[in-house]
Amino acid sequence: MTPPSDRYIAVDKSRVMRCQWCGTAESRRWIRDEGGPWCSEACQSASRLENETCGALFCVFSILVIFSASIQRGMVLDVTTGLIMILFLLSCPAVLFGSSIMSGLQTRKQIPRYSRRAGRTLETAGFFCANCGGALEVEVGMTMAECAYCGATNEIVMR
Repeated sequence: MTPPSDRYIAVDKSRVMRCQWCGTAESRRWIRDEGGPWCSEACQSASRLENETCGALFCVFSILVIFSASIQRGMVLDVTTGLIMILFLLSCPAVLFGSSIMSGLQTRKQIPRYSRRAGRTLETAGFFCANCGGALEVEVGMTMAECAYCGATNEIVMR
């Protein structure tokens, strides 16, 4: 009988779940939502950047269209004031999209698309980066490890 450390599981590479942004197959907490699985919230925001940008631009353009239409007709002051309040309420989503857009841009600079897919195999690594969630290359005796993906320095704590 073989010891448990000599047992292997064969997996078809095409059926392994991978992050839609960075391509890694390793994550402690997968985020499953419309658009595919992501290994972290950072990868999710980077992947959804185009959608959030389009949503923000749509809000801004719809505000401009409604405002210009109210000026051209020469509406009464009360109606114009009401429209301005409606425009303010419509601009709130654009403000909310702003923080996600900035987060997505920052993540794209740190973690390029499919950067974790090339040359990587499924590993049984137990250490993950506190910043981006990527697997850390750790050897016995190490107390600090630098993340190969985002460059953050992580403290190795054995429990």
